Amino acid sequence: MSIRSCFNRAAGSYDENCHLQLQVGNTLIARLKAYSISPATLLDVGCGTGLVTALLLLAYPDANWQAIDISEDLLTLAKKRLRADAQLKKIDFDNIGTLRTTFDLIFGNMALHWSQDLAKSIAAIRESLNPGGYFAFSLPVAGTFNELQPPFRKMDFHDPEVIVAMLKKEKFDILSYNIEKIYISFDSAISALRSIKKVGANYTTGAPPKQFIGKSFLRSLAFTSLAYQIGYFIVRKPL
Repeated sequence: MSIRSCFNRAAGSYDENCHLQLQVGNTLIARLKAYSISPATLLDVGCGTGLVTALLLLAYPDANWQAIDISEDLLTLAKKRLRADAQLKKIDFDNIGTLRTTFDLIFGNMALHWSQDLAKSIAAIRESLNPGGYFAFSLPVAGTFNELQPPFRKMDFHDPEVIVAMLKKEKFDILSYNIEKIYISFDSAISALRSIKKVGANYTTGAPPKQFIGKSFLRSLAFTSLAYQIGYFIVRKPL
């Protein structure tokens, strides 16, 4: 199953289960507002159902804005939520140049870890920023889901210092870089795994062995919490 398919299937359950994404998005916007910027143009990459996009637009109500996502079903919900001048397009991170415009602010909340080539995505985002433009993003980093073992740990997360190196390679000025650990508790391991699936974050590159998917095996799992290591980055393209 593709990443897009996972998110399409989760569209109906996303809003009721995206508490972490909303919490992290609020934090990222609060940290960004500390810089007192007034972007004339902004882009939200990986906007999902538009919940955090709506908060971003409240922070910057005068900006001319666009938003992108790879899931057409999430975009359908976002179009219903956001204001009438919504410009939402189905585009992945690496192809934002096809928008044929540049931005004063590019924002990505809990999305860029889905990039198939993060260094390439960061380079594409830099090309889509105006000189002096800001790039603010959050994403899970190494240390996330340490309680999960294969096959339930679906992906490897980047070490934050590797991300910093990618940003420096693209000549970004790093204004802010913070790590926050967030624990979320559940009634059972099954509930914890379902929480991942309900926001579409259950993509995997291969099917788990049969001995790891039976109900008896799932009931034997002992963990009742998930640890998220969240990286917050605010950088600026030099003038």
